[in-house]
Parts: sequence; C-alpha cells; structure tokens
Amino acid sequence: MFIRSIVVASLACAISLAGESSQGAEKVRMLLQVRSGGRPNYGPNRKLSLPLEAVRASGGTLIGQTSKGYLIIELSETALPQARKALRRLPGVRIVPTSEKPGKLHRANRLILKYDKNRRLSTGKLRRLGLTSVRDHPLTSLLVVSGDKGISARTLEQLDADPDVVYVEHDQIIQIDKPGAKPSE
Repeated sequence: MFIRSIVVASLACAISLAGESSQGAEKVRMLLQVRSGGRPNYGPNRKLSLPLEAVRASGGTLIGQTSKGYLIIELSETALPQARKALRRLPGVRIVPTSEKPGKLHRANRLILKYDKNRRLSTGKLRRLGLTSVRDHPLTSLLVVSGDKGISARTLEQLDADPDVVYVEHDQIIQIDKPGAKPSE
C-alpha cells in the first residue's frame, strides 16, 4: 500500500554542518536527496517509505526538510562515517554536497501512519515512541502524528517492528510560489 501527503519527488540530505554540542558529542547535519526513479517510494521492507529508510539507515534524527525537498538529518559527528556508508547502499539516496544551496529550511516532524484497521495505535504507545497524535482518519486507518524532537531512527525502528503499523510516510512540506514570483532558492 502506498500513502503520501502532497508528493514531491522525494528527498534525503547531506550537508555536514557543525551543530550544537549535546552531552559532549558534537552534532552535525547531513542533507539527503531521495529519488524514487520511477519506483514506488518505499524502502526494501515496504513498511517505511524510502526517505524514512534513509533516516533509519543514517542512525540520526530527521529534523527538517528544505524547499528543494532535501531531508535534514542530525547525528553525532562520530556516527557520520558509518551513516555515509549505510546510505550509499540505499537505491535512490544521494548525500548532497555542502556546495549545493539547500533552499529554505522547514521543520519536518510529522508522520502519516497507516495502521491495521482493527488495531489503532494507543495514545500510550505513541507517547512511548515520542509521538503525539495530530489527526486520526479512522475510515482510512490513517493517523497523522508529530514528534516534538524530530523523528529519530530509533522511533522508526520501533514503528517498523510494530505489527499494528502497516506503512509509514513522512508528511511532506512543499512551497508553491505565487504566479509571477521569482522561484525560491
């Protein structure tokens, strides 16, 4: 099954920018571009979308998306070499060089979950995953959830292992320019 909010030819990011220190570990950001190349937009196991498979493979946290569709992933500097190696194995995923302009940054902390019709995820289970329910569509078994601190690889692993979850896609943000306006960077 294939679910998406507004579709943008998908993403994944790789800009290595020094971030803030957190508990002594230096954080970096990576920009990824994920392209389906005509294939359906899901990862090898067909439960997580390909962009979310890229987040999981990186071991980091999805914290944003650019207007160009690049994913912004934050991870520890020590995990960067291993993340790059894992991402190179995923088809359609490109680490974006730091020389490319990423475009306007947007927060990306929402997921769309397709759940088993008779087994909706409980509020307690979502809370344990660091997620909050935003909107439930019981007729279609879709649940829009939000992560306060981004969407971590650990959260995605737990959603992938959950038998009640059928499919997970991130709620994508796009920008539509007004007629006559210059294209955004």
